[in-house]
Amino acid sequence: MIYYSLSRQGIVTSCRECREKGLDRVGNCPFRPMEEHNPNIVYNVAGEPFPVCPVPLIDEEAKNDLVMANLLWQFGILPTSGGFLEQPYEDFKVAQILAAFLAEEEARRGKER
Repeated sequence: MIYYSLSRQGIVTSCRECREKGLDRVGNCPFRPMEEHNPNIVYNVAGEPFPVCPVPLIDEEAKNDLVMANLLWQFGILPTSGGFLEQPYEDFKVAQILAAFLAEEEARRGKER
């Protein structure tokens, strides 16, 4: 959910990209000393406040899970090859939860328009 929210807001979703732009010095990077952090900066991600940059919380698995859920939600493509009953439970459950989240977000955005 963090990755989805950040990507929708157009926020940098890579620590390397952030460091190249020099934003790590001003964006409360958790890899920098706490005394350099600005207490006035608070990230709002999906309604949750983060006092430090939430990007390091995102891993490749989260990005892949969102892609997998998007394929399930939009096209009905299952996470792995095989039929519905042949899906690994963990993968399918993650895809189900994220697909439901994507459907709710789409409905919410439809009401805002």
